[in-house]
Amino acid sequence: MNTTETQHVCNIARDYIFFKVGKDRIKYKLSQLYYFKGTDKGTLLFIKGLVNPVSVWAFLSEIEARLPKTRFVRCHDSYIINLDYVIKHTCDVGGYVVMDDDKTTITVSRTYRKHLLNILDDIHILSPTVTPLAKKA
Repeated sequence: MNTTETQHVCNIARDYIFFKVGKDRIKYKLSQLYYFKGTDKGTLLFIKGLVNPVSVWAFLSEIEARLPKTRFVRCHDSYIINLDYVIKHTCDVGGYVVMDDDKTTITVSRTYRKHLLNILDDIHILSPTVTPLAKKA
């Protein structure tokens, strides 16, 4: 892909983003995007309301550069996730996240684990301390 093509792959403004799909540029609201999966043939967009992913000819790194960092996070060399749809993160070696779309499980690599945990900690709402009830004598 040359520089001119790269500049036209995706352009962000406000709460939506355009992706070049074939000869068309299609607008998607950021709130519609569950996650992105990089492949050897481009990137697959997993979109709310669509059964099949949309294939775009763009590198995951190009898409990542155009997404708001407060909402979208790289969690693996092959995945970018929308934090709005993460319902659980499990900490094993790198761990994995469960997405709210259809309970899809996405691996979190060791490379991106610390960054993801820092972001999740920043938005974590602490549970109130629960004091156990005293036993009656």
